[in-house]
Amino acid sequence: MTQGNNTATLCDLFHTVSALRAAQGQASDTGFIATALPSVHLFWANKHVARAPLSYAPGIAVIVSGRKTGFVDDRRIEYGPGQCLSIGQPLYFECETTAMQSTPLLGV
Repeated sequence: MTQGNNTATLCDLFHTVSALRAAQGQASDTGFIATALPSVHLFWANKHVARAPLSYAPGIAVIVSGRKTGFVDDRRIEYGPGQCLSIGQPLYFECETTAMQSTPLLGV
């Protein structure tokens, strides 16, 4: 399977999750949902989310589509499709999400 096929499969999964949430009356422009795998979540945003303070637990975030920009002191950290953010300890920083209906933020 090529990287393009993996991305398409993940996008299909997110669209399925979104449709299920909408059918259950839980539709939201932003959010996350647990998977059957312990500590693995899917997250999404269908709109721009302005820069705001966030707390990230240790882990890895992989972006399928959309972009995120983190701000730590004077550093700017950008990551998008096919990229990941690896965090070894709790991290408090400001984050901005770049997404829209046609290009949502999708991540694992």
